[in-house]
Amino acid sequence: MSIAVLVSNVRQVCQYAFAHLEHLLSVNISNNPIRGISDKAFYNLPGLKELSLLNISLSETTYHIFAHINIMVLETNVSFLCCLLPSGAHCSAVIPKYISCVHLLQNQSIQIVCIIMSFFVCVLNALSLYYHHTTEPPDSGTKNTETFRLLVSFLNVADMSLSPPLIILWAADLTFQKSFVLKQEMWQSSTPCFLIFGLLHFSTLLTILSSNFMAFSRLMVVKYPLETKFKETNFLRRNISLCSAAAFSVSTTLLFVKWFLRLEQLSALCTFFCDPTKENIFSHTVTGCSVALYVVSIIAFLVNSVHLLISLKKSQQKVQHASSKKASNKAILTQIVILNTSNILCWGATSGIFVSSLLLSSYPTLMMFWVTAAVLPLTSVINPTVFLVLLIRKSLKS
Repeated sequence: MSIAVLVSNVRQVCQYAFAHLEHLLSVNISNNPIRGISDKAFYNLPGLKELSLLNISLSETTYHIFAHINIMVLETNVSFLCCLLPSGAHCSAVIPKYISCVHLLQNQSIQIVCIIMSFFVCVLNALSLYYHHTTEPPDSGTKNTETFRLLVSFLNVADMSLSPPLIILWAADLTFQKSFVLKQEMWQSSTPCFLIFGLLHFSTLLTILSSNFMAFSRLMVVKYPLETKFKETNFLRRNISLCSAAAFSVSTTLLFVKWFLRLEQLSALCTFFCDPTKENIFSHTVTGCSVALYVVSIIAFLVNSVHLLISLKKSQQKVQHASSKKASNKAILTQIVILNTSNILCWGATSGIFVSSLLLSSYPTLMMFWVTAAVLPLTSVINPTVFLVLLIRKSLKS
């Protein structure tokens, strides 16, 4: 027994629409402006094997739409319906790479890591900010101490800016849960998704600028201890403001371009570096520029580290000639090695993955989720941890 309701201006398939038709084998309600299908629209149809939902405009349904039937073949143009079918059933629509048939963050492991990383990024940087401004070291009041506090605060704020997009991601994941497959289109055009795009780019730019600015400031202080302007707090504040304004301007401009051109966000992550279709020129351009920025930053870090180590050695030799006491730069050397190594490794790994997403015809979808949840926030966790450990050690010694 079959039923066909074609071109009949059907807009809603209500509960028990096919009640008392237990022997129904096939239903065809294609070519109707159907916007909603109830969760029990096909209830009590144990014999239903074929369902045709072609050329419909479905926007409202539930995760359990096919829970009450043993459907074998679904003909439809709505790709997300394929995700709701029981295992073994055939679907005529092809599920695009950017459609997620599971949770927003794919699995529980990524969700847990995302929550943990956002927590540590926020708490560790907040603690670093608090203790650097409340703890009085033995040399407090000197220019070196004040400028160092300012630089650490800038880096902490930059690192902490990564926390909001991560929080939005896992909060949305907890909110949608299994229903994300039905809400994905709405999510990708929503304000929170739009914010993630802008905040993630702002955080990336600000972290790179703050890390490089701090490294260069140290080099100038060590190399020109009496002449450099990098010991002046007003000079540092002006340059920190310029770096922040530059990061904000670039990320805001990208957001405006994205909004003005009405560019679709196809990735559930809402990130600037994930384009599963390989057709988004805007995404490719932004990702390519990000890779270039990472590579330039890595080279700058390496060159700066070599110059800084040479300058420290020369400075140590001068102090030893002028004094009988042996000068020790162990603390600052440890800090430089850990921070620079972590930044270079994380930026190198991230840029490598970005390049892979640009060049490879296909790549594991989970890779981008792990990059967002675990790799990107890593430096934002390591940086404040190093500062806190060294500050605690210094306080204990005094």
